[in-house]
Amino acid sequence: MEKWVAVSGGGRGGGGGGGGRWSRWEDMNPEVLALVFVGMPADVLARTVPFVCRSWREVVAGPYCWSEIDLDQWCRRVDRSDVINFVVRRLVRRSRGTLRRLSAYRLSNSGFVYVATSGGQSYEIL
Repeated sequence: MEKWVAVSGGGRGGGGGGGGRWSRWEDMNPEVLALVFVGMPADVLARTVPFVCRSWREVVAGPYCWSEIDLDQWCRRVDRSDVINFVVRRLVRRSRGTLRRLSAYRLSNSGFVYVATSGGQSYEIL
């Protein structure tokens, strides 16, 4: 089953009123599709979005969604350093050097060192 998305016609005035067209999710630029997801909590993004369709899974598996990772609330719910370290390492690898901001709670010293040495020149906030 193919999934379709409405794309604005891009006319002047920015209002509705026809002019739109339909396009397949697979044809959408991954960076643009990632913009739809970046406002979602990281734990939801990792646990739900990949199961919608292949193109969504590919976008979430790539670096586009992982330049800013906020796991603070999730870390407080989990409250286990070993699990937090595992997830943070995985998401840092997934970001492929695009990570600029990370918010995590109860990250162990080894987890922090891993994050800091994995492309730390581009970090704004750690």
